[in-house]
Amino acid sequence: MSTAKKALLAVGAAFGLCVLGWVLLVGAVYAWGGVLTVRVDNPRGPDIAIPVPMAVVDAALTTGEFAFDDIELDIGEYGPALRAIMEVIDDCPDVTFVEVEDHGDYVRVAKEGRYLKVEVRERGSHGVNVSVSLPTRFASRTVSRLVG
Repeated sequence: MSTAKKALLAVGAAFGLCVLGWVLLVGAVYAWGGVLTVRVDNPRGPDIAIPVPMAVVDAALTTGEFAFDDIELDIGEYGPALRAIMEVIDDCPDVTFVEVEDHGDYVRVAKEGRYLKVEVRERGSHGVNVSVSLPTRFASRTVSRLVG
């Protein structure tokens, strides 16, 4: 085998290992905590879709300037109830908590699979549609940190 073929084979193997490493890393990040997804469909401007691995969100909220240690949420006697509700939501079957339609505007809050989903649609051809998908496990952990 010539030197050029060996070099090409080595480059190909290195590239294959890099791709395999990224696939495994993305799979591990997704399996660890899921993905926060924010999607904005705007007929007057660009559509936006932002998927953020929860490992990144968790690291940002527990270290540096955004640490939860500096945030105290005082909701009085409702703190333990809110924490319990979030734990139940994590374990409950799929359900729609709120669904409201008023004059063509639409809001829905539901649990689907392991995600808490919020969907908002404005009426009309110029209405903006926003959807947020948050892993319930992360929502429970965040509420527990905030209410103590």
